[in-house]
Amino acid sequence: MEVSVIGNPQAKICRAELSFRELGFRFGSGESRNKVSFLAHQGSKWKEIRIRCSPRSVKCEAVVSDQAPFLKPTSNSRSLESVKLFVGLPLDTVSDCNNVNHMKAITAGLKALKLLGVEGVELPVFWGVVEREAAGKYDWSGYLAVAEIVKKVGLKLQVSLSFHGSKDPEIGLPDWVAKIGEAEPGMYFTDRYGKQYKDCLSFGVDDVPVLDGKTPLEVYGGFCESFKSAFSDYMGNTITAKMPITIISLLFSFSSSLSPLCHDRTVETIKSHLNNCHIVTAINNPSLLEDNDSAEIKTRQQPMSSSFLAPPLEGITLGMGPDGELRYPSHQHEANLSGAGEFQCYDKHMLSALKHYAESSGNPLWGLGGPHDAPAYDQQPHSTSFFSDGGSWESQYGDFFLTWYSSLLTSHADRVLSVASSAFSGSGVSVSGKLPLLHQWSKLRSQPSELTAGFYSSNGHDRYEAIAEVFAKNSCRMIVPGMDLSDEHQSPASLSSPEFLLGSIKASCKRQGVVVSGQNLSASVPGGFERIVENLKDESVGIDLFTYQRMGALFFSPEHFHAFTVFVRNMNQVELSSYDQAVEAEAQTVSIGSGAGAHSLQTA
Repeated sequence: MEVSVIGNPQAKICRAELSFRELGFRFGSGESRNKVSFLAHQGSKWKEIRIRCSPRSVKCEAVVSDQAPFLKPTSNSRSLESVKLFVGLPLDTVSDCNNVNHMKAITAGLKALKLLGVEGVELPVFWGVVEREAAGKYDWSGYLAVAEIVKKVGLKLQVSLSFHGSKDPEIGLPDWVAKIGEAEPGMYFTDRYGKQYKDCLSFGVDDVPVLDGKTPLEVYGGFCESFKSAFSDYMGNTITAKMPITIISLLFSFSSSLSPLCHDRTVETIKSHLNNCHIVTAINNPSLLEDNDSAEIKTRQQPMSSSFLAPPLEGITLGMGPDGELRYPSHQHEANLSGAGEFQCYDKHMLSALKHYAESSGNPLWGLGGPHDAPAYDQQPHSTSFFSDGGSWESQYGDFFLTWYSSLLTSHADRVLSVASSAFSGSGVSVSGKLPLLHQWSKLRSQPSELTAGFYSSNGHDRYEAIAEVFAKNSCRMIVPGMDLSDEHQSPASLSSPEFLLGSIKASCKRQGVVVSGQNLSASVPGGFERIVENLKDESVGIDLFTYQRMGALFFSPEHFHAFTVFVRNMNQVELSSYDQAVEAEAQTVSIGSGAGAHSLQTA
């Protein structure tokens, strides 16, 4: 539990002449264990007292105060203090056989993150692992085992439900889906050469019953419902307060003197002792009945039920396309993004939709296929005429095709997010979807990498605005990666501006009232941490959650982990008062007592 002691220097507790002004927990043993003590003045010994009061109403809720005198955020950290920091777990945390990989290493890594002050972790959950053998046959055992470890360590959990496959690690779609795909190849994205992309299903089959009589949307919905049932113990619709366990405290606020004690007053005391949580009390309008040193608190101490604790499951991210992102698989070789990519509209269901759209537009010949003069995957955008200035993309046909192609992407987002919002309504967890940051060639007027991926934001169109509207309609958050990228470190030949594109997406979200969460794109970008901090401090769009991708061998390498540690400290940096600086100079360790003894935390 995160703790701060909030007090007014004029506050007086019990008899006015005693003037007890400081309050603290004392962790001892036996009868003296877990006492609340008061200090009359600096240099005095702690004096134990008890207070008797009659609670007229009891409730548990978060209390926030901006009057804490001993923890003053610096100007650099003020805008970051509310940002929740998560770290992505390895993609192969659970193998395709539903076993937890590297259990000891992951547990050690989680404990290290906890000590750093990280809020939680993101767990990638693959459709091909959970529902591998047969439709409707779910096995959550591997992921539940990981969730339990995360919970025991004291971290929060973000879960990404991935309805796509992965090349590294090699995790495909469910076996039964792949078997259907052999007989029904039209359910996969296909390029103009007939090459299929088999790591996710085509948007053209969203509402087509190709999966044993069910549509993909129905199957996705069943998967979400099964997840909700399996992880019900990790969900809740109660408070979602930050609860790091590195400090235990009491929030205690009094007015300037004892005289107005008859006024409304709230004393919130929530004590968390790792695995032994109790509700102490939450009292409104306390009545101090006796004017003496000793009074008795009447309260029934009981184990804190899960309904009073912030649930460890913070949110759900729903996969909406390749690598979980909302886009067409326009680049099928991620290592080489030098080209514009290819349009993915040649499976039979997409072609059927295009044909119908062309006929309804009065131009049936436009529905025979995609642009014939578009470049291949790795060709430069200007190597053919389509993306050139004055090329086909600016023609009436180009506008027709790009409008249809991008509208299918937007409709897919709406359908999938609607399924997720319905499934998790009332669960107390947020639902998110992820956009790509297609910054290659973004300085060209045609913005070719965005067009082939389904984002038509030229010729007066703004596909990001339309997609932000869909997210707002479904009350979903938007995850935007690439917050570690800067224009400075892009190759001039790529005509790339990640900063401009990121700003455009955030601006659309702000206009539509969509909450933005951030991610990095790579763990090895020059100046990446500094750029992340700049984006998180951007006041135009308040980003309250950032997920760093991703835990693994590189993440824990000495050079990188040191840099990450500095990054976390910069986010959590606070300025100590002169009193706290003097105390810190005297003691280099902080001890937190527990039933088993004291634990020492070395300050660095």
